[in-house]
Amino acid sequence: MDALEEYLAAHPGGVTPAEVAREVLHLSGPPGVVERIARESLGRIPGAAPGLDGRWRLSPEPEDRPAVALVVRATGPHPPLDLILEIGAAEVRGGKVRRILGVLLRPARPFSPEAVRAAGVDPRRLAGGVSPAEALSRAAALLGGADTVCFESARPVRVLRRACACAGLEVDVPRTLVLAPPLRRSRCLPARGTLEHAAAALRVPVPESGRAGDRA
Repeated sequence: MDALEEYLAAHPGGVTPAEVAREVLHLSGPPGVVERIARESLGRIPGAAPGLDGRWRLSPEPEDRPAVALVVRATGPHPPLDLILEIGAAEVRGGKVRRILGVLLRPARPFSPEAVRAAGVDPRRLAGGVSPAEALSRAAALLGGADTVCFESARPVRVLRRACACAGLEVDVPRTLVLAPPLRRSRCLPARGTLEHAAAALRVPVPESGRAGDRA
């Protein structure tokens, strides 16, 4: 297993099970079978985990790895067809909240007020938001290389990555942790409250200065 761990360490961008099967384990046979064996071997490496892109990476030591609690409000899951309305994120490093990002996005095209309200955002607030390009750039800088914590599903990461890809931005999220606290109704909590819950799950406080609209 030392050879496999060294292979992972030499490829910080991640490796696929197919690459491991071919280049490290030297397996041959049906692709589904050899990739399953490779995944099982990767799963026995301490600190190895797959990202949303399917590539396996070695995790840094917990105290060195940043984590970002992420909230994304959008009219749907498929940007740019759907609009991202609000991004909230809290970066945690070394047991403390280091940065807060809370921005509304000013739509670049006409939108349905009903769809915006259904996403939990007051349409009147969007006029004072930042441009989508600025918001996505700031979010990509905050998320890059960090584990991401979401509630109930990994949809916020998927939506944000699609939007960033359309804007020519790359977001490297090694791992997404999905939390499902009981009795939570996602559209009944403002972004600030959601960040507080996420920070509580990470056992750190959200600073009083972390109001919606603060810049990272």
